[in-house]
Amino acid sequence: TMDSTALYRTIWRWHFYAGLFVIPLILILATTGAIYLFKLQVDRWEERAFQDLSDAHAVSTNLQLDAAIKAFPEANFQSYRLPERPGDAAMIRQTHRDGHSMQDVFVSPQGNVLGTLDPEYRIQKIVQDIHGQLLLGHRGSWIVELAASWAIVMIITGLYLWWPAKEAGGMRGLAGVVWPRMGKGRHVTLRRQDVGGEQNGTAPSKWADSGMAAFGLRMRIADNPLKSAPSA
Repeated sequence: TMDSTALYRTIWRWHFYAGLFVIPLILILATTGAIYLFKLQVDRWEERAFQDLSDAHAVSTNLQLDAAIKAFPEANFQSYRLPERPGDAAMIRQTHRDGHSMQDVFVSPQGNVLGTLDPEYRIQKIVQDIHGQLLLGHRGSWIVELAASWAIVMIITGLYLWWPAKEAGGMRGLAGVVWPRMGKGRHVTLRRQDVGGEQNGTAPSKWADSGMAAFGLRMRIADNPLKSAPSA
């Protein structure tokens, strides 16, 4: 009917415009998310200058901490990371007097300061910022969550456009649901896209839902930051 045709075209437009907005961001998020899966490997590669050291005459953890404090007396101790493997340097994270900027100090097993890295410019930190905020701060977070919302719109409208019509006997066959209809005609590619999109639509919907939940948690943390206890 005329009404159903007009509705179909309207939903198709919503699906098309949602895809224009969502697909580029999904590619960015999928790429950065895939890179972040290899955080341990990337971190070890980035810290390769502080590995494969001699562990002869190794000193205690307290002496390593003292070495970092003597090298940077203006900084405050925040955390200590145990060496992952024998011969790795210990990593001591310090905060500067401003309370915001930090540095990672690497101390050899013998208690010598080997160098520092800025946590804000570590490879995986930049990847994480792109994935969560597109390097735009809270505005980037809103853009990412808008993309997640529009991804849901794209999935719902795509399901409506894909939903196969009833066969002549009144039943929906498996063709067009499990596999695309492979009849002759110029719409075979579209049919393949329909079935492929339907079968792969669950993962993006879960990604969108979980991302929106994480976004809400980040906003609550930002609105109610934990206050550190006053120093004695």
